[in-house]
Amino acid sequence: MFDSNLDTGTRIRNRIIQIALTVLFIVLFKVILTVDAGLAGLYFHRWYFFISKLLRTALGQIPFSIGDVLYITWC
Repeated sequence: MFDSNLDTGTRIRNRIIQIALTVLFIVLFKVILTVDAGLAGLYFHRWYFFISKLLRTALGQIPFSIGDVLYITWC
């Protein structure tokens, strides 16, 4: 998971940056959807159906959760 050449301080700093970026993207996404009701409506009424159908078709045959794999990879 971690490079063996990195010292503990660098690992901790990288982990803090990773957590901060995750929180930043979540907050940014929430703010964008809250502030701009038109964008939220566009997403939920137009894009969501297409994206969900595409992902169900593409990933429906895989016997495990891709979200879990992404989460484990990110952590």
